[in-house]
Amino acid sequence: MNSWVQPSNLTRSQPETECISHAAIPLFRMIPPERVGLNGEYDHNGLANRVILTFREQFEAIEIAQLSVFQRGRVIILLGQISNCHLLTRLVSVALAVYGASTVETHGLLIVDKIKVS
Repeated sequence: MNSWVQPSNLTRSQPETECISHAAIPLFRMIPPERVGLNGEYDHNGLANRVILTFREQFEAIEIAQLSVFQRGRVIILLGQISNCHLLTRLVSVALAVYGASTVETHGLLIVDKIKVS
């Protein structure tokens, strides 16, 4: 008898669909924190979109005008230009406070201090 052939004397007490634990089903329906969109839906760039929304709410438009926000998993990536180091500290702090963020990368961020000449 081949090992892949099921003997006819065995009977199943439950259909295969009922063998799945009902406790495991909610695990498959959960969205990872970094993929939750603005309205709770699945969004591949959900974390970045929520960080952008938070930045728009907490910063002046001119402060973040040349800033781009991306994500790699739970990592927020800031690219572009900002005006000073104090703003950088605030941006990182706000980004880390967003649900799902674990780290902020600023390698591609240029700080342009504008020096006033009299």
